[in-house]
Amino acid sequence: MKLTLIALVVLVLSCVHGKKPPEPTNLVLVQGGEFVFGDSKPCLPEDGDTSCSTLEQGLLLPRVYPTAKVKVKDFYIEEHEVTNEQYRYCVLMGKCDEPVADNVPGFADTYYSSDAYKDFPVVNVSRDMAQKYCEFVGRRLPTEIEWERVAKGPNSSRVYPFDKDTGDVKACKGEDIATLYCSGYKEIRNVATSIDDYVTEGGSKIYDLMGNVAEWVDGKYEEGITCKVDLEEMHCKDCFACTTNDCKSSCYFCDPCTSDKNCFKMCLDDPNHFPGIPICISYGDEILQGEDESEFLSKWNSGTEVIAKGGAFTDGKDKTCWMRVGSRNRHFLPSDKTKFYNIGFRCAKDAD
Repeated sequence: MKLTLIALVVLVLSCVHGKKPPEPTNLVLVQGGEFVFGDSKPCLPEDGDTSCSTLEQGLLLPRVYPTAKVKVKDFYIEEHEVTNEQYRYCVLMGKCDEPVADNVPGFADTYYSSDAYKDFPVVNVSRDMAQKYCEFVGRRLPTEIEWERVAKGPNSSRVYPFDKDTGDVKACKGEDIATLYCSGYKEIRNVATSIDDYVTEGGSKIYDLMGNVAEWVDGKYEEGITCKVDLEEMHCKDCFACTTNDCKSSCYFCDPCTSDKNCFKMCLDDPNHFPGIPICISYGDEILQGEDESEFLSKWNSGTEVIAKGGAFTDGKDKTCWMRVGSRNRHFLPSDKTKFYNIGFRCAKDAD
């Protein structure tokens, strides 16, 4: 009933302005259930050698955190990113703010306003601007958990968000995916036209999670979101904070953690050479409810930055890790004045 009223109001207002509203993006139903959230494997650009034994026992690797089992409800997500035409209509109706810039590298200065690019993803919008658009069409931004559930698949099997994923980013080389690394493609492309950049959900395709533009998601950025207890609370040393060799050599072993099976230790690829760096106490076998205000989700309220997920057309060999499903590298201070020509968004909706 509520959505019907919204649609009616939009139709009436469109008549007043003399413009037919663009069709809303098709929604794809995503089955809820339990899935593995996060990424506990270190990553180097182009999936370089992540063996701890070759990288000063792991201390040159980026810090990674444990995964967590999360249970989510069924929900819908749009099959492609919001387009310039769709967003322009929201601006026309006085419900959205215009993008902070109109130019995108490789395009004319009228990327946003020209009908030639009406079916291309809208960019140069902040997370808050994206949220306003989704509210205008009776939807919302997907949460980071929901976005990751779509990208990983129902079995949490994908490392990179496209159907041909093998767990190695090199599998995308030569595929029709709008990223500098995968295809050499240096520009944004029109939505839902990629031959290879899609994931299949319930027989339907969801496009451009691997490339084209990254996407704003709801929630705040909080480092170590999947950690239940920090090492400091366990009186353990943090290897990444060590500055002396003595400290580094002693902090690999953490007595308060050794008896706790949920102590997450990074890089256990070679136990004889490297016992692993203690990071934090994980949630272990607990299944966290993504739809509830649990301890896990409440951490999102304490962050100050916002997050964008997925790959972008600008990602070259130095940004291949950013394409990973579990990557949280794109986090920024929320600002309506911030310009990102490689970040757009898509909307989601509760499944009633």
